Amino acid sequence: MCLACAVLMCMCAALPAAASADTSAVEEAQYGVVRVISDAGYYLNLGTGFAVGKTDDDEEIIVTNNHVIEDPSFPIYVTITDINGTIPAKLLYNDPQKDLAVIEVSEPLSQRHPLVLLDPDDLVKSQDVYCL
Repeated sequence: MCLACAVLMCMCAALPAAASADTSAVEEAQYGVVRVISDAGYYLNLGTGFAVGKTDDDEEIIVTNNHVIEDPSFPIYVTITDINGTIPAKLLYNDPQKDLAVIEVSEPLSQRHPLVLLDPDDLVKSQDVYCL
């Protein structure tokens, strides 16, 4: 299954069975969230995105909203709080109708790791789920 299809299928971060429903899940999720910037030259589109994939993958895939990217010809950058500056990114997929965009950063993100995304079929009754 392609990455975009997997992302469209489920945009929910589900807690592992052993995790408690307190703030630890939200605190853990913050390490997968990034700032996405699209530079139109005369203004900046700002938004957030989150890393997806496996923690041992070399590629760094970010899911964000299409309205943040707006025009695929504009340069795209990602920044996080623990770096000075930005990291260039390229658009892999976008769907204006679903307001979804998938981008790849050109270098690994320090201190960041992907959010755990589950297939809806893997969810169990009464499991805590946070939708993004």
